[in-house]
Amino acid sequence: MVNRYIVGVAALLSSALISHQASAEFCLGVELRVTGKTAAVEADVLSKIGGVESQVVTEANLQTERLLSALKVATKQDSISGEQNATATQKGTEASASAWSSHRTNMQVLDATQRYKSVGYSACTTISKAEDFASAARNAGTKAKTLASSYVARPGGGTTQDWISRADGDAQSAAVLFEGGTQAANYINFVIGPPRERTTSTSNTLGEQVSRLGDMREAALQSIAARTMANVASYKEVDDKLKELNKTWIGDDGGQRWASEMAASHERGILLDAVRIEAATIASTLVRIKKRINTELAIAGYALARTDNLLTIKKGSEGTEP
Repeated sequence: MVNRYIVGVAALLSSALISHQASAEFCLGVELRVTGKTAAVEADVLSKIGGVESQVVTEANLQTERLLSALKVATKQDSISGEQNATATQKGTEASASAWSSHRTNMQVLDATQRYKSVGYSACTTISKAEDFASAARNAGTKAKTLASSYVARPGGGTTQDWISRADGDAQSAAVLFEGGTQAANYINFVIGPPRERTTSTSNTLGEQVSRLGDMREAALQSIAARTMANVASYKEVDDKLKELNKTWIGDDGGQRWASEMAASHERGILLDAVRIEAATIASTLVRIKKRINTELAIAGYALARTDNLLTIKKGSEGTEP
């Protein structure tokens, strides 16, 4: 009985399964539903695929745009960097050139300032004293000429009383001659002596001609003596001005201050000072030459006067012989 029950249950299960398969496969509408479901799934899948694809394309475009933008930025930066480098190089070159030009200009201005600021040692004082010396040298000749023609014994110069009126105490001292003052003319007048009586006859006898020659010889000797003494008197102011000019450099310390300042001076100032010193040296040499010429003139006049005096004495002694 049990076996029968088991067989019966098995038969029921078997029939139930067969019945269920037949309804799933052969029932009306199943295929349509499967087809619709498949289509829906397919559409959903396609939609999902399309959305993902759209997102991928959009992301790809976005990334592409970003890459292109980055490339443009990089290119722009390279361009700007290149321009900046070129500009920086150009500006650097211009700045360097400008700095060098400014430096060169400043150095030229400084050099010119130092050059033209350096005018030598005590230039204004030196020039002023040089002008005083030049003025004294120019006036010396006129002064000597005036003194040489101021004695009374010259032809037409005056009388014996005029000579006596000028023969005061100061006129007898040679100091006034070397001091170059106004009394120098009286000293020259006193040394030349009073005027002598001269031949006034216009006849041409031998004695009168000899007398006139004697007067002329005496006048010539007096002129030499007067001119020599007048030159001595006229040198006093020239010597004083020349000493003052030379003292500009020598000073009271033997030239130590001048040497120390010149050691720190610009070349232009040193050259200017050297030229001034050379000019003063030449002027000193000229003064010495004039004094030497005057000395030679005095010696020549003395020799001529002494020779004439000796001849006169000899002639007189010969005339007294028996």
